[in-house]
This record gives sequence, C-alpha cells and structure tokens, in this order.
Amino acid sequence: MKSAKILIVDDSSDAVRLLTRMLQQAGYAELIGVSDSREVMAIYQEWQPDLILLDLMMPFLSGLEILSQLQEIIPADAFVPVIVLTSDVTPGSKRQALSSGAQDFLLKPFDPAEVILRINNLLKTRFLHLDLQQQQQHLHKVSTRLVDAQECERRRVAHELHDEIGQVLTVVKINLQSAQRRPAIAAFPAEVEYLEESIGSINHAISRVRDLSFNLRPSMLDDFGLVETLEWCLQKAAARAPLEVHFQHDDFQARLPQMIETTCFRITQEALTNAIRHAGASHFQVKLCFQDAGLELVITDDGCGFDVESARRHAATGASMGILGMEERAQLAGGRLEVQSGCGSGTTIRTHFPAPVLAAAACRESSSVPEAPGAAGAQL
Repeated sequence: MKSAKILIVDDSSDAVRLLTRMLQQAGYAELIGVSDSREVMAIYQEWQPDLILLDLMMPFLSGLEILSQLQEIIPADAFVPVIVLTSDVTPGSKRQALSSGAQDFLLKPFDPAEVILRINNLLKTRFLHLDLQQQQQHLHKVSTRLVDAQECERRRVAHELHDEIGQVLTVVKINLQSAQRRPAIAAFPAEVEYLEESIGSINHAISRVRDLSFNLRPSMLDDFGLVETLEWCLQKAAARAPLEVHFQHDDFQARLPQMIETTCFRITQEALTNAIRHAGASHFQVKLCFQDAGLELVITDDGCGFDVESARRHAATGASMGILGMEERAQLAGGRLEVQSGCGSGTTIRTHFPAPVLAAAACRESSSVPEAPGAAGAQL
C-alpha cells in the first residue's frame, strides 16, 4: 500500500503541504499536490492515481465539477476512491458529494490520525478490488480455454465417429446389401428376412452416428458457417418434432469470428432442445442480424415458459446448467444474454455482441494459426 499513488487537490498551498507531510511521515512516497484545479484531469489521465484527496470549494473548477468529469473517464468497473476535503459538515453538502462519486470525507482542520486511517481503509479496498479484477480476468481466460478445449474435443470425437464408426457401418451395410442381391439367397426366406433386419439396424446405427456427430460438432459450422448450419439444424428439428420454425437473418457477406459462430450455435441448440423437451412449443423463431452497432441473436418460442429467477437458482445448485450455461457462453465470447419468460407466456432469449467485440475476436483469430476447415469431416 505504501507504493500507492495519491493525488492531493486543494487551492490552499498550505493544505497541500500539510497533507503531503502527513502522508510522507506515514510512509507514502508517491504523492502529487495540485493547487490549480484546472490541472487535475490532465494529471489524472497521465499518472492514474490510486486515491484522490479533493477540496470541494476551489476557484476555476469546484470539487463537484471535477468529480463529474472523473465519472466520465473512470471505467464503470474501476474503483478509484475520492476523499473530499471540506469544512462544510452540513448533511446536504455530504449527500451532494457522495452522490457525485466521493467515497469519504475529511474535515478541516485535519486530524493526522484520522487522515491516515481513512486513507489506509480506502486503499485496502482499492487494492482488494484490483486483486479481484485480476482473479476475474484469470478465471475468464481459464474458462475461455476450457470452452475452446471442449469444442476441440467435440470436433475430434465427431471426426472419429464419422471416419471410424460411420465408415465401418457403411461398409457393413454395403456387404449385407451385396449378399442380399445374390440369386442363391432367394431360396432361403429366413436368411432374406435376417438380412433385411440387419440392414435396417445398420441404417438406424448410421442415423444415430450422424446425429451424435452433428450434436457434438457439426462440420457444417466449420465448412459453411453459422447461417447454413442453423438453417439445416432448424429444418431437421421441424422434420422430427411437431414444431414450426422460422429463421430470419441478414445477408452476411463474410464469415463471423469462429468463437461468435460457435457461441450462437450452442445457444440456439440449447434453446431449441428446451423448447422441444420442456416447453412444449409449437412455434420457434430465430433472428440473426446486425442491430445497434453489433450482432443480435434473438430466439423466441410460444411454449409454457418458466420463472427465470427460479431456474437460475436451480442451475446454481448444479442440478442443470440451462440458463447459466448460455449466459456464461455469451459472456466468455464478450456478449450479453438476457432471458425473458413467464409461466404461460413463452420465452425470449436475446444475445448481443457489440461491434468492438466482433472486431477484437476477428483480429485475434486472424493473428493466430488458422485451423483447417472441415476438421470434423463431411456430413454423413
């Protein structure tokens, strides 16, 4: 904490010198004192202090005006404590300063022990906040790597299902069909029936392998992109379930970043599964378009709906990932996911990826070694 950078702002040079001496005696060395309030913003942007001691009543710019300017440039997730220096102890003055972004007060004339204690307490909070941010960033990186590793493993298993099990089953089917066409086999009706049953079982197994391979990681997603994959996925769902599907999308001239495509596909896949298995929906709609300077994925169904907060609490116990899984995927990709639902009112899932996130993801992928498309093999 003694290496913390502290900015002292007071139009009284005597007050600046007094506070500087107090802090130096307490072991603080990184100090800057300012008597002209017009210099504060430039010093803040260049020096990035950990704590600011700010006088309220100053010429040129008041402490409240500086607080307002600081709120415009300090990120929302940052914590840079400001201690107001004032001799005005009225409740209105305190409320005004606190509502403008200050965290604490120091009354004039200063009590040296109180000054150091209040500064120490806020600096402890400041550095705990920085530690927490670092841990969150580390956790985000680890989670992203885990998701990437999961997708790579899914791609590998899907590839093996297609190229190993799928092809072996196809060969067996061809052999059985060849045996079935032999003239001599017609003299044995029982054997003909046996072959027909075997071929039917092989066809069922091939279909299951195809489904497993697609659910694990559709090669279409790597080969042709998100739009074609979603179209095929929704058509397949409509053919198998009593579900009317609609897919609206912009005319994408270029591929989206791979992480964004994978995230959108997984969210749609989860929402589609929930609509069929749990919601009893008859209509399912997906919209994929650019809106409000970003990409928007909106999924709606007319199912029975559910209590969103109750579902979140249920997922937090580890019983089922559901909403939390979709929200985490969106956050890891830099997006934001919102769920609106209620008993008997259907469900809407809205996922938004800001334009800077799309640009950053595309830049990361272009600077990395590209992966060969079609790693999971062609569709069976």
